[in-house]
Amino acid sequence: MIVFTEDCDRDLKSKEAAASMARAGAVNKERDSLLKEGEMLKLREEFWAAEDLWMDGLVEGALDRWLEERNKMPNKKRKVVRVPVPDAYIHFIKENPTLMRELSDEEMAECPEHHRQLYVIQKLVNDKNRAYQKALIDQYNTFGFAYDEKEVTDDDDEKEVAVPKN
Repeated sequence: MIVFTEDCDRDLKSKEAAASMARAGAVNKERDSLLKEGEMLKLREEFWAAEDLWMDGLVEGALDRWLEERNKMPNKKRKVVRVPVPDAYIHFIKENPTLMRELSDEEMAECPEHHRQLYVIQKLVNDKNRAYQKALIDQYNTFGFAYDEKEVTDDDDEKEVAVPKN
């Protein structure tokens, strides 16, 4: 027969309480990291910038032109709005992840220089897309819904239903 003393019971309760507080702290930390203002917007813009680089391919000076265009953007007053992401889209990206076959160093050595450069750019685009989609999926798994963010100016006509950020 096992006899538990009062001290043993107290220790067990304090350990359970500490574990519960640690879990709650981890969830709050995860929530804070998922919904920082502009985080989704930054991930999406990085993905689009990488895609633009892919579209331009290896055209001489494409990156320099892209940086110049970005710096010349007018300084209109912008605000960040949250746009709800449909559940169907989240389920789609869960079921159809963007996969790219990784090439070994030997395979890369056999490829012509042009193909190696295109592979590096495509890998960058794929990594940015994966990071953006992972952030959406993490948000959905944590909260049961996901929001994307976009920037709008006063001149823009909002065609989508958007929720202003506080």
